Amino acid sequence: MEKPYVKGALKLIILELLKNPNHGYGIMAEVERLYGIKLSAGTVYPILSSLKRSGLIKVVETGDRDRKTYQITERGIEYINKNEKELNDIKRKLLA
Repeated sequence: MEKPYVKGALKLIILELLKNPNHGYGIMAEVERLYGIKLSAGTVYPILSSLKRSGLIKVVETGDRDRKTYQITERGIEYINKNEKELNDIKRKLLA
């Protein structure tokens, strides 16, 4: 799979994963477990910042060492629902 496709798809993948609250490193572990893609903090945290600025996710808790736990917002759920076909296509390609 080409990297540009993966990077463009990560926003939707991460957004869907945040239906269950998680922190950045937890998201990296889930993406690797589910799709076999090892992500760096330099990839995940800018995406989280972008999703937060867009109002699609929010910080629900700040834990030890300022570890932030993120969760999808109602607006994020609407976005996922609106882009469900694209998300399913992305997941199918990643799992192929």
